[in-house]
Amino acid sequence: MNHYLAMTAGILLTGFAQVLLKRGAMGNGSWLQNFFNWRTLTGYGIFGFVTVLNLYALQAIDLKTMSAWAASTYVWVIVLSWKFLKEKIDGRAALGCVLIVLGIIVFNQI
Repeated sequence: MNHYLAMTAGILLTGFAQVLLKRGAMGNGSWLQNFFNWRTLTGYGIFGFVTVLNLYALQAIDLKTMSAWAASTYVWVIVLSWKFLKEKIDGRAALGCVLIVLGIIVFNQI
C-alpha cells in the first residue's frame, strides 16, 4: 500500500470512528451499555487500525507533513456529523473548516 494512501485512509477512517463513537454515546442504555455497544467498540477498533496505518505512513512521510494533513480530520468529522448525525454547521465551524483547508494549502506550498 502506498504511504500517502495509508495516511488518507487513516484520516477518513478517523472521521467515521468519531461518528460511531458519538452514535454509541447516544444510546438509551446505561453508561456501561453505551460503552460496550457495537458502535462504540467498532469506533475504538477503527482507531486501533488507524494507528497501524499511521505507523506505516510515517515510515515514508515527514511528521510535519502528516500532522498538517491530519488537521483535515476536523473538516471530515464536521461533514460526516452533518450527513449522518444531522448536526448543523454554523458559521464558526464553516470558517474553521475554510481556515484548516487554507492552512493545509499554504503548508504544502512552502
